[in-house]
Amino acid sequence: MAEVSVLAAGSVIRQSLPLIALCGAGEALAGLLLAGKVDTLEALPGLIVLLPALLGLRGNTGTSLGARLGTAAHLGLISEDDLWNDELRANLRATFFLTVYLSFLAGVLGYVSSYLLGIPTLPPIHLIGIAVMTGILAGSIAIVLTIGVIIIAFRKGLDPDNVVGPCLSTLGDIVTIGCLFFVAYIYMSTGGAPL
Repeated sequence: MAEVSVLAAGSVIRQSLPLIALCGAGEALAGLLLAGKVDTLEALPGLIVLLPALLGLRGNTGTSLGARLGTAAHLGLISEDDLWNDELRANLRATFFLTVYLSFLAGVLGYVSSYLLGIPTLPPIHLIGIAVMTGILAGSIAIVLTIGVIIIAFRKGLDPDNVVGPCLSTLGDIVTIGCLFFVAYIYMSTGGAPL
């Protein structure tokens, strides 16, 4: 029995360690992307409060989708041959709904937090609009990436539980930061009109 546990641990390490090292580099890339956009954070007060909430949201919804799909794969509810079934569609609908709802909530709480702490911020409709649009855009991309990672895991014979979480956490951060600044760019280029 102990030998089986050692073999299983070795498999987890072989599959996860290179990916986690790559994810560390990906997180550094996300940090560089953020550092290059300090001017946008200064031009649109309130985004700095919104950013951690959106990063946490993307990590939580994306990795939980990946975990649910990994479990569904282990249970035989989805497979590479039968990926687009009711199980996958139900998970995608739930993830998208949670993304929209929680992005709205992040925008509201971001505004309230800024107001209570005396931090200058955008008007509430603007900050909430940026949060929701960022959530929808980043969430849609993350859903596609999640399905892609699951398919790659199937094809490479990897356990989705070993690769999906770290991969999606890193990709989710990069995508969310990119989407936030893309939405902020659109917002600024329209003269600050509500989204």
